Amino acid sequence: TNGGGGQQKITLTRWLQAKVQDYPELRDMESLHLSIQMACKTISNLIHSSTTAKLSTTAAVAPVKSDSSSSSNNNNNQDNDNNNTNDNNLRDNSMKRLDQISKNVLQNALRFTGRLRVVEAPLKTISNLIHSSTTAKLSTTAAVAPVKSDSSSSSNNNNQDNNNNNNTNDNNLRDNSMKRLDQISKNVLQNALRFTGRLRVVEAPRGGIDSNGEEEGPAAHQPGVTIAYALDSYGKEGSGGGTTQRKSRKGVGGARKSSASSGSTSSGAALKEKRLAAYADAKWGKTRRLAAFFDPLDGSGNADAAIPTGTVFGVFDADAAFPRGEIPDMKDTASLARAVLQPGNSLLAAGYCMYSSTTILVFTLGGGTHGFTLDPTINEFVLTHPNMKIPKRGNIYSCNEAYSEGWDDNFKQYLKTIKTGKGESGQRYTQRYIGSMVGDVHRTLMYGGIFCCPSDTEVHHNGNLQLVYKSAPMAYILEHAGGKSTNGENNLLSVKPERVHQRSPCFMGSPEDMDELMT
Repeated sequence: TNGGGGQQKITLTRWLQAKVQDYPELRDMESLHLSIQMACKTISNLIHSSTTAKLSTTAAVAPVKSDSSSSSNNNNNQDNDNNNTNDNNLRDNSMKRLDQISKNVLQNALRFTGRLRVVEAPLKTISNLIHSSTTAKLSTTAAVAPVKSDSSSSSNNNNQDNNNNNNTNDNNLRDNSMKRLDQISKNVLQNALRFTGRLRVVEAPRGGIDSNGEEEGPAAHQPGVTIAYALDSYGKEGSGGGTTQRKSRKGVGGARKSSASSGSTSSGAALKEKRLAAYADAKWGKTRRLAAFFDPLDGSGNADAAIPTGTVFGVFDADAAFPRGEIPDMKDTASLARAVLQPGNSLLAAGYCMYSSTTILVFTLGGGTHGFTLDPTINEFVLTHPNMKIPKRGNIYSCNEAYSEGWDDNFKQYLKTIKTGKGESGQRYTQRYIGSMVGDVHRTLMYGGIFCCPSDTEVHHNGNLQLVYKSAPMAYILEHAGGKSTNGENNLLSVKPERVHQRSPCFMGSPEDMDELMT
């Protein structure tokens, strides 16, 4: 705590520094995350400015006490009900506080004139409290010139041609706007990565056709996936061409600088720390060189509508992709792209930065999932959601039902069951679908439920999300928060991609919802 008795803010930079003290092998990861932070802050400023109102609102919400059970036979059921009640009360209290703050802001502003009688009325959105868009997007959109269309040579078709031309202009305006925003985001991210001087930054080759003849690459307006490949190995001494030697490491039996070894914590905390240390040793023990991938701006097509967008990233041990000791050609992007063709369970870290009412960076190093919210007063990501845990069950499903005609009959029956309240929970589920993967998955992480992008027989025979840089890293984050994932047959993280842009069906969410889905 600080001198005033308040709780001191823990920034992401400080949090990573503490991790590096315990695990020196994370030093390269720390450097990479500093670049990611810098890029995400800039992209956030391009899209919107977040506020600290939500931070103070969330932090001030006290947990709601639940009544203990009087019957031993119903303990488990009542505990689950109490947990769900607590989650709902926390959410309701948070919304009430935000509504109250919004009302007070509006009424005080009106009373300030001294010439108005202020009474209760339906509140409109308080844009300065919830979010504010930046002028960068406005100027970008304004700079797009309308596309000229050919005039019709037939008077009978004038109206139809005008309608078509208007639609074409609108589409071109939106496409051009997305292209500009995507390009800017990509440049910001790549420049931040190159700033370290230790990474080779390339774009993965575009295009590719799957077995069904469908194009796998990103849309025309999207910049594609960025790959950052480390130029040197961990523990490399000097620039000579000798064999890389790792620095001495502190194993589980060594003297890690952790609270668990200080004797000031409980045996349970010490055991948790020991397990975390063992996990880190298993994951990082043989890591020499990092390879990271980035989806610069997922959901950019929704940016004009102020819908959440996000940056997705993941980190692999690059050498694990070259088991025979091969050395990739640093000038060949296809060769470097092989470094990220690994199953999701081989990820060393993964995360996303969501640009919404607040800018929040959620990531995991494999031992837990943590959320850091950008505090604009200090321009730093601050730890606001330590050790995030997805609820064991939710009451929300998220998928694009426009493609339901081509879905598997079993999946359609599952949706019908939960929508009608005939599922295991007995609750009627509701649909929430933003159309921005980062936003939909983040809501699933916070409130529970399931996020689905199944294959269909009409349009997306292999699903609509790329495995490497979309569904796998998001599934990795959820699984380390207690969730589960699948491609419909196997754990999503066990699937080894053959191509960078390979698509795959994906289902992820609360463990009990996922178990019910797969039964």
